[in-house]
Amino acid sequence: MKQDFLNAMSRVTQSVTIVTTRNGAHRTGATVSAMTSVSADGAAPLILICLRETSNTATEILKSDAFCVNVLHDQHSALANSFAGRDNGEENDRFQHGIWVETSKGGWRLDDCVVAFDCTLQSHTLQGSHHVMIGAVQEIYLNPFMQSTLLYSNREYATAQPIQKDAINKTKQPLKIAQS
Repeated sequence: MKQDFLNAMSRVTQSVTIVTTRNGAHRTGATVSAMTSVSADGAAPLILICLRETSNTATEILKSDAFCVNVLHDQHSALANSFAGRDNGEENDRFQHGIWVETSKGGWRLDDCVVAFDCTLQSHTLQGSHHVMIGAVQEIYLNPFMQSTLLYSNREYATAQPIQKDAINKTKQPLKIAQS
C-alpha cells in the first residue's frame, strides 16, 4: 500500500517552495512541496506545510515559532535541489545561492521568489513521519516580475503552460463518471 500511495502521489502536481526559519544567528531551510492554503478568514490567513520529522528546519521552526514560505519560479530548480539536500552541500551553504532577505517574523525570503508568506506558527502536530504545521500569515510578498511557478510532477520539475481558450471550447463534452 505504501508504494502504491507514493506512486499515486507522484502524479499529483505541486508547487515547489523553500521553507526557511532562523533561531538566533542560525538559519535553515528545506524544499517543501506539501504546502497549501487553509483559510483566508479570521484574524490572519492560514497556510499548511508538512516537514519530515527528522528535518532540522522542522526542529528550528518549533523553537522559533516562525517560518517563511518561498514559492519558487521555474528557473529555481537548482536551488530547490540544494535545499532538498541533493547537492551534498552543508545546510548553511544553501543560502549562498540567491539573494536572501531577513523577514520581520523569523524567516528568510528569496528576493526573486514568485511569492513569500511570512508566518508565525499557529499550531502543529506530528502525523506519521511528518510535522503538520499551520502558519498564520503575517506578511505577503508578491514579486511583480516572476509569473511562472516551479512545479513538481511525476518525480520531476515542470512548469505550467496555459491552455488555449479555443482548445477548451472545442473539447467541451459532458463529464462521464465511472460507476463501480
